[in-house]
Amino acid sequence: MKKPLKYIRWGIENGGMFALIYFGVNGVIGAERLFCFVIWFTAIVVFLASQIDETKKEMTKNGRTIPAWLSHGVGMAMIAYLCWHGWWFSVFAVTLNEVSKAMIFHKEEPKP
Repeated sequence: MKKPLKYIRWGIENGGMFALIYFGVNGVIGAERLFCFVIWFTAIVVFLASQIDETKKEMTKNGRTIPAWLSHGVGMAMIAYLCWHGWWFSVFAVTLNEVSKAMIFHKEEPKP
């Protein structure tokens, strides 16, 4: 029962982000400001977490909430939408967030 709840939580979080992006680019100033705060805060926290070995171990032990292809696919959709509307600083923050998540869950192959 734990896994479906993780999917639901992930869907609500990302749906909320897309709603903030949509309303933000369509002139709702509060949504724009809230999105910018949330994405920059998240990007910085995830980047810092990707630099700490103990945090990386804990996060990889728990595993991803959803498959990597879906997570990064949604991130790329956000990046494309933000690029389309010219939100370059937010594009950088989402890209930093995606790269940091990839660094956390990256598994090094053993050397021969």
